[in-house]
Amino acid sequence: FHDEAIKAGIVAARTFYLYKYESDKDYKPSNGDQCYFSESKRKENWKDNYELYNEKILNNINLTKNEVITYDGNLIKAFYFSMSNGYTENAMNVFKENEPYLKSVTSLWEKKLNNYEKTLSVSVDEFKKKLNITDKNINVYIKSRFDSGRVNEFVVNSKIFEGTLVRKLFNLRSADFDFSIENDLVTFTTRGYGHGVGMSQYGANEMAKSGYKYDEILKYYYTGTKILKSYV
Repeated sequence: FHDEAIKAGIVAARTFYLYKYESDKDYKPSNGDQCYFSESKRKENWKDNYELYNEKILNNINLTKNEVITYDGNLIKAFYFSMSNGYTENAMNVFKENEPYLKSVTSLWEKKLNNYEKTLSVSVDEFKKKLNITDKNINVYIKSRFDSGRVNEFVVNSKIFEGTLVRKLFNLRSADFDFSIENDLVTFTTRGYGHGVGMSQYGANEMAKSGYKYDEILKYYYTGTKILKSYV
């Protein structure tokens, strides 16, 4: 990733951690939540590039030392995710939280990336099992979408499921999906990767490659925020 995108990610991660810590002094980042990778895991992932990548990250940490994202003088919940579907998502539609700085913005840069669109197939039996559908025949349709294109209501027979729940149950990359049913298989086609709230990491990288600085990237994805450079 571009240095400016890495800086943006570092400031967002630092802000998210400190926001959690301020409300719970016993808070510790969970490796299970992929807040971080241990040194041994980084070495496993990066192999011969370990020293190069580690130095790159440490350098960008130092270049953004003590910098955090604020809204009205307070730390924000700096949610971030991998790749948008073309838009980020309102926090209310995913986390049921109405934060003024977590509003949907366009993020079209990712549409040109190779892994923007993916498919995943499950058997009809597995599909019904995960949704607790016991009927022999199924009638499936998408009832509504949010303005971002992500699924709001997904209907199977008489049951209505939130798109975020469908994504979770089937481990889909995104809640922006279409589906088809053929030859006893349900095939989902997803766009983007992640919950969609806050900063898109791949979007940030594409912005950086286009000349945006990390503070500009952060202010774009977190509406109305300011970067505080001397947080203690």
